[in-house]
Amino acid sequence: MKKIFLLCSLALLALSAQAQRRNNVIWNYIERYKHIAIQHERLYGIPASITMAQGILESNAGQSGLARKANNHFGIKAGSSWGKRPTCPAKDDEFKNGKLIDSQFRAYPSVEASYEDHAKLLLDPKGYYRPCFNYPVSNYRAWAYMLKKCGYASAPNYAESLINYIETYQLYNLTGGGLIPPGAYTPTQQGTRITYTIVKKEVIRYDTIYYEVTETIDVDETVEQIQLNEKFVEEMVEQEDPPYWKGPINGLGCTILYPGQTLDDIVEKYHISKMQLLEFNEVNGEDQIKTGDTVFLEKKRKRYRDSQEQYRVREGENLHDVSQIFGVRMASLAKINGITLETQLKEDDILWVK
Repeated sequence: MKKIFLLCSLALLALSAQAQRRNNVIWNYIERYKHIAIQHERLYGIPASITMAQGILESNAGQSGLARKANNHFGIKAGSSWGKRPTCPAKDDEFKNGKLIDSQFRAYPSVEASYEDHAKLLLDPKGYYRPCFNYPVSNYRAWAYMLKKCGYASAPNYAESLINYIETYQLYNLTGGGLIPPGAYTPTQQGTRITYTIVKKEVIRYDTIYYEVTETIDVDETVEQIQLNEKFVEEMVEQEDPPYWKGPINGLGCTILYPGQTLDDIVEKYHISKMQLLEFNEVNGEDQIKTGDTVFLEKKRKRYRDSQEQYRVREGENLHDVSQIFGVRMASLAKINGITLETQLKEDDILWVK
């Protein structure tokens, strides 16, 4: 009996030591690459928490074969657009006849190049991931579910895995906090009862977490409530008929002109005159607002209030496009960058937004 107890104790110690080593590997990875994630949030508007969580998950915190051999930290496949640039074969997470399939993945000269390519993939105006940018960088939960919805990975629990890494390692604190959506909760069990807190309003989460309402209920009742709360953001993101409200962008109310809708629909819903809408969005006529465009419901600001400081111009974009992305007036952007309203922007130009 003593021998069995000793063996069990040794096994538990071994598991504990292994978990601690794994934990140290992840913390070391975060410390090594967090500066890139922070820079990309400020430059591109991609949440640093999401970038770090994807890097940890996709590269096994830099320990995967693909990361070691090819500096590929985000599991990005080669595809036809990669052309004749270097690739690396690896097992995919997709199955064929019950087995993992072999795929060609992109190979990079450095880890930094992998991070930069990840940003370009998400930013591609013709790509799958543009809907992610409808959410502020603080709303990591919506970003995680939208990445899954847009097809970044086939794993059914991909979003939950990202959120778990973000909350376990407090990655939301890299750039000042994360947005807790209404319906989120935090449970604390005491005996046969659970005390849990439900967020009634959107709040920013730091090391100390502040919530609005606390309730104490039975464990059995909590199970169902917890399951509902877990699905809250996913259901919000996956609505087939999304609400008019898109924002806020830069703390401003805005919406999207959806297929089949006109400015008259927005005028009727929000009781804003068409002349005001044209003024708020700095256009001369409603024909300049196309399906899918952001429509601001109030006057844009003179400066961007979120953490991003610069923006890299994409092919075909003009000053008005950038103004609509950040909710900053065109005249203000021109003044900040020492250019005129008529300046023709070029791909990869860097604009300051604050």
